Amino acid sequence: MMATFLWNHYLYFGESRVALPLAAWVAACFVVAGQGWRALRWAASFGVGGALLMAAKSAFSYAGWSLPSIGVYSVSGHAMLTAAVYPVLLMLLGSVLGRQMAWLGLATGVGLALFMPVVLVTDFHHTISESLIGLGVGFAVAGVTLWRWRPVGFLHVGATVALLVPVALLFDPRDAVEDLQGTLRSRVMLWTGVTGEYWRSIDPDPATGRRVVSVGYWNTRGTSGQVPPSAPASQRMAFVWSSH
Repeated sequence: MMATFLWNHYLYFGESRVALPLAAWVAACFVVAGQGWRALRWAASFGVGGALLMAAKSAFSYAGWSLPSIGVYSVSGHAMLTAAVYPVLLMLLGSVLGRQMAWLGLATGVGLALFMPVVLVTDFHHTISESLIGLGVGFAVAGVTLWRWRPVGFLHVGATVALLVPVALLFDPRDAVEDLQGTLRSRVMLWTGVTGEYWRSIDPDPATGRRVVSVGYWNTRGTSGQVPPSAPASQRMAFVWSSH
């Protein structure tokens, strides 16, 4: 029963409203520990990784760009965030208790990240390629940060918690992340002039059990059914239209 509960809620680890506040906490802890350059390296690598992910997602959502031959449509943000955040976070926390616990924390974080694609693919959230690309970007972010690792102390962790808890009590960081996502989405649509978004769904074929990827276009102006001019001709025949 516990295994079922964990499986059903595993995606929570990779949600941006959870992972992004944790990433901010990691950066703050590095600063408190006097590792300003590592905090900068973490922020820069995380920012670059996040920008690459958002660019890939936007290319599909707003222009229909994809690589159907290898099953790439919308790269997994859950896989990227899990692979980037948890190896660093758990190694940081483990280092408080010594070198061996730091390595155990790293191994646990890597294990959490490696299991995320299993859940994503099994539950039809992403293709294997989308999950592995996200995983690779996340591990690259973590690797840049963990290079030449230096431990942090218990006082550093405690001081960071003491500094950020009052902030978290004043406003919910998860709400801030969701507001940011909504703002970015509306801005992108405004800047690009698009009137809708492409979507991708993965479902099992009732007859064969094979995975079937459906791609469609949702027009926010209610003109669903008209193929966007930016869509490649090879993909137009495969589109599944949706009015919602």
